[in-house]
Amino acid sequence: MEVTLAIAILGGCLAVVGELVRMGSRHAEEAREMTVAQLLAESQMESIVAGILPAQSASSTGFEHDPRWTYTVEVASVNGTDLLEVTVHVQQAEITREVPLVFSLTRWMLDPAQEIELLDPWDSQFIGTTRSSAVSSAGMVGRR
Repeated sequence: MEVTLAIAILGGCLAVVGELVRMGSRHAEEAREMTVAQLLAESQMESIVAGILPAQSASSTGFEHDPRWTYTVEVASVNGTDLLEVTVHVQQAEITREVPLVFSLTRWMLDPAQEIELLDPWDSQFIGTTRSSAVSSAGMVGRR
């Protein structure tokens, strides 16, 4: 009788440990997939910020190099400013689990359509001023 009870307790413990291992494996796979989604979202966002891709909305576009994922871009202007709120959503193309994996990344950026007058850093007058300031500062530091 005691042996039967001990075997039943051992069997129950093995079942619990087996379930914990299965849950750990499932969560590790989900973490790997979320990391891929995050890297893809960051890549798309940086392409938009760099001007490689236009800062405009797009819906359910697939990635050329990873067809398991699609992305959606939402662009909205921030009230009263020259800023855009860009949101990139990356989701699984094929839903293989109860709750599909989705990663969203939001960033504010200057509206590339707006004309912004900036000082040209390659202007010869600007370079000459900076160069002479750097030389005179260096000269003052070197003397005592």
